[in-house]
Amino acid sequence: MRQRLSKSQKIIIIILGVTLVTQIFFVAPFLTANTQGAPSSDDAKAAAEISNLTGVKAEEVIRIKQAVGSWNAALEVLKSRHPGGIEAQKEQRSMLLAQAGTGEELVQQLTAQGYTRDEIMQAKLLAERVQSQLQELTDSKRQPLVEQPSMELLSGKKGKDREEAYRKLAESFQAQKAIAFMLQLKKEFGSLEAVLDEYLLSLQAELDLGQYVNDKEAYLKAKNNAMAGLTPDRIVTLSVMEQDLLEKIKTDNHKSVKEDPLNTDLSSVRNQESKEKLSPLPEVPSPAVKDVKPMNPADQIRNELNAINPNKPF
Repeated sequence: MRQRLSKSQKIIIIILGVTLVTQIFFVAPFLTANTQGAPSSDDAKAAAEISNLTGVKAEEVIRIKQAVGSWNAALEVLKSRHPGGIEAQKEQRSMLLAQAGTGEELVQQLTAQGYTRDEIMQAKLLAERVQSQLQELTDSKRQPLVEQPSMELLSGKKGKDREEAYRKLAESFQAQKAIAFMLQLKKEFGSLEAVLDEYLLSLQAELDLGQYVNDKEAYLKAKNNAMAGLTPDRIVTLSVMEQDLLEKIKTDNHKSVKEDPLNTDLSSVRNQESKEKLSPLPEVPSPAVKDVKPMNPADQIRNELNAINPNKPF
């Protein structure tokens, strides 16, 4: 025979049931999140690339993807967050990089995008070195490059073309953009130097390296068309720039030594000393020449007659 429950026992059972159901509703979302687990390496890589393109933190990108279930849906969510979509976000980020200095402000912006401080400093130093070299090569106070006879590539029309290329680069080179491109495209090109060479080429060909990120094929097509109008003498790379700068410094030093009058006197003294050191024989004394007074012709004839006169006493 079953025992009937009391009223108090029924109330306790109802309370326990409600508590259990409530806990299930609260715990279920966390259990679902845990079943998703940490993002895979592919998801992390995709999130990092989207973060570089949009400026949204990678953690936020992963959270959106987990919420909507797919990368396509996540991209749609990111597009809807900005009136102009992802393209406008990239443009806004480029404007921020262009307006920022190369100091701590830019470092903080790039660090927020996932780059390490060492990577940023390495790109920053390389960009500033190129900027300094361009200023050195286009310094109007120095002798123009085309007047250097020792530089075969910088003679005549070739020299004028190269000089014009340096002047154009000095006017259009932006260290902020160079730093951003180097960090963003390092994996694509293999090294910071390769990216910087491509940036220099894009400036000479009047191309936008940012197009490489958005539409690689369109950029390469435009690059091929632009390269047809560039002669090899006008193309400036990091190695070409360093070689020209070295030749410029050597030529300037040679001219300064040649034009120094004190250096000329010193050279003559050194040449004399070197001749004395190299000669193995003692110095030959100059012969002493006696002053010979010419004889009177009459006296000479008289002496000859006396020599043959038989009556002359001995």
